[in-house]
Amino acid sequence: MQKNKLKYQSFFFLALLMLVGCNNSDDTFMGLLYQLADVQEEKREEMFQTWLNKKEKAPIIENNKVFFIYQNVKDVSVFVSGEMNSWKPDADQMMRIIGTSYYYFEQSYPADARVEYKFVVEGEYILDPLNEQTSAGGYGSNSLILMPEYKFPAEILVNRFQNYTRIDTFVFNSNILPGERNVFIYSHPLADNNSPIIIFNDGADYLNFGLTNTVLDNLIEKDKIPACHAFFVNPGNRMKEYWLNDDYHKLLFDELIPKLKQDYKFTSDNKIFVGGVSLGGLTAYHSLKKYSSQIDGVFGQSPSFWLDSLQIIDELRDVDLDDTKLFFDYGLFEEDSYDSTVIEFFKQKSKSFQFEKYNEGHAWGNWMGHLDSALIYLLTERKGI
Repeated sequence: MQKNKLKYQSFFFLALLMLVGCNNSDDTFMGLLYQLADVQEEKREEMFQTWLNKKEKAPIIENNKVFFIYQNVKDVSVFVSGEMNSWKPDADQMMRIIGTSYYYFEQSYPADARVEYKFVVEGEYILDPLNEQTSAGGYGSNSLILMPEYKFPAEILVNRFQNYTRIDTFVFNSNILPGERNVFIYSHPLADNNSPIIIFNDGADYLNFGLTNTVLDNLIEKDKIPACHAFFVNPGNRMKEYWLNDDYHKLLFDELIPKLKQDYKFTSDNKIFVGGVSLGGLTAYHSLKKYSSQIDGVFGQSPSFWLDSLQIIDELRDVDLDDTKLFFDYGLFEEDSYDSTVIEFFKQKSKSFQFEKYNEGHAWGNWMGHLDSALIYLLTERKGI
């Protein structure tokens, strides 16, 4: 039944092209389909392959349109799954071009979008074989599309003429949440005992996927932020600790930070900033519930505010955040049904609040590429919206 449906869709589309007409001088993907409709089926494979070989890469991007292409000599069910459809395995079905071994799917994105995706072939997720661009994350690699106006984050690149800060590793055992965890210490050479301290939840991921030590060094080198220290804290049981868990904040502010301040001879004058991604961003904001007097600013990258029906608002409703700097951002391809509620709440809570939305998804490529906005906002005198 599925195969018959695919054949019917493919035949119908090519028949429609023949009715509409063609433009043999048109070198676009749709122009190619018009031309294919005018040639015999046995010649279409070679014609399509010749056209594809002239292109630098796939998917084919024409203005704001993207044409995904997949090749398989068998009649199979193929779908495009990614950030744009919440990784649903059967939302966007590819269509086979009759007379060829190629399938395609068309979709439009903003001109500066960054999109991660995979193909789902007979139920199996695979990378796009025709696309060499990939992006790594906590759940493996995905195929990657960068639209023509996407601005590459230069701050993630290593300058071979620049010295970079060495990371120390500290093994911490808590009396509040049992089990040891690694904490990675970044201390810029120009930072002193009074310099700002940034706490990163999901510490190892921020270093491995977010390249945050490189970002910090490059921003400091260009005088975009002051020299600072950073503690990259690994979770133990991530879901338990980051799910609005007061004990995790006790670990941070009653055990870990005092211990590190003592060991590194920091003073009581250090400004403290806390942040994270997804659940790590949520728990960064949740730390304000009982420790707002110790925190100068918080950032969340795609923070999971939706958790438990916006419970975070109830948790912070009576907390004085007037002088606390707040920042969070989301991607276009993420759930945004609560955006307006959360934005309005924090606008009323703080004199210094900033919200950003990017044409990207819930992924480390997004968080890595826009971390600079959060850091510059929190660590400088910039005012929010």
